[in-house]
Amino acid sequence: MPLLAALLLSLIPQQPTVLAELPEELKLEGAHTVFAPGGHAAALLLPEGQGLERKWRLWHEGSTSEAYDFLDSLRFSEDGRHLAYRRGQVLEGERQSWEAVLDGRADRAYDWVGPIALSPQGTEIAYWAGESVRHDPKGGVPVGVAHSATGRNGGEYFIVRGGKEAKERCRPTPERFAPVYRADGKEIAHQLLLEAARRHLVHELAYQIRVLALAAAVRGRHSERAGWASGRKGAS
Repeated sequence: MPLLAALLLSLIPQQPTVLAELPEELKLEGAHTVFAPGGHAAALLLPEGQGLERKWRLWHEGSTSEAYDFLDSLRFSEDGRHLAYRRGQVLEGERQSWEAVLDGRADRAYDWVGPIALSPQGTEIAYWAGESVRHDPKGGVPVGVAHSATGRNGGEYFIVRGGKEAKERCRPTPERFAPVYRADGKEIAHQLLLEAARRHLVHELAYQIRVLALAAAVRGRHSERAGWASGRKGAS
């Protein structure tokens, strides 16, 4: 009998779990929905305007942000309790102001902020940032990022983790990829391009950089080795 009851209950349509009630005034046409892993939470990116005049607002937990020219790279923690993203505003000409945000609190503004990495615990963010960066007036991409190895955009780039800037500065621009956290959230890995002839994959522990891979240029030819450092003396 219990088995029959369970079978009958399984045939009854289940009511969906409502994550949030959306206000009627929200215009959902063209909106992007971002869910947390497991569907525990959600946020909406709401567009306003068209073409180069388009701006974006973030709706999350019942409130709507002010409008920004750029708003993306949304990252939820596994439990859906923490949300990180980046936002940017066009100032004038080739100048822009970007911020990385975690749970509504923004880090200091930079001329450019790359895609956001959120630690597995959801308590820290890491990202590339740039100063003295020129931008394409038609978009949020810095001039030369991932397209040029000459550094002609004049920018200076570095990793920001937990609100602290790494000492290492690089020119030309880094690749447009977010750093990667390890499962315990204590270490990150990222690429560091110091100059056109040398490319490093690095592993940070307590903000100290360890070289994991090196591309050495010899007469215009590159040889590359990659792999996580074992921590033993003399390990490559």
